[in-house]
Amino acid sequence: LVILLAVSLCKLYIHVMVNLLAKLPADPSSDPLHKVYSFDLTISAESVETIISSSISNVNHILLLLRSLFLLDSVVDSMKFGVVLYFVTYIGLLCNLLTIITMAWITLFTFPRLYRDNELAIDSLVEKMVRQVEEMKSKATSLVTRSKATPMKNVEKTPTPEKEE
Repeated sequence: LVILLAVSLCKLYIHVMVNLLAKLPADPSSDPLHKVYSFDLTISAESVETIISSSISNVNHILLLLRSLFLLDSVVDSMKFGVVLYFVTYIGLLCNLLTIITMAWITLFTFPRLYRDNELAIDSLVEKMVRQVEEMKSKATSLVTRSKATPMKNVEKTPTPEKEE
């Protein structure tokens, strides 16, 4: 609607300046929308087919993924999905979608500036976090490999005395 209003006002301005006041020449160079008139707005069948085929393959992939999540093909992934949905309900309690979109828009333009201003401090913190994560991973893998490497002690069965009847 805003675009329609802007185009209408532009056409009205050109009409007044060319026809009524004669301030501009009556050639196409005085019309700022003249370049827009020459745009080719046709859509080729090949581009429509490629867009539709790619979108259909994406939709099919998403449907397969959702089916596996809802039908518990992978219990761990389904549990993760359920936990994410559970936390999304709490986010929905706090604010609506418009608020989330506004916060994301502000964050999109704020974080790059904050990073540029505090690049050294942020980089050092990220390096520290990466080192700590790597240490935790190495500890966890060493615990897992150590527990797999030490075999379970076989408990020898002591013969039970047989009852005489």
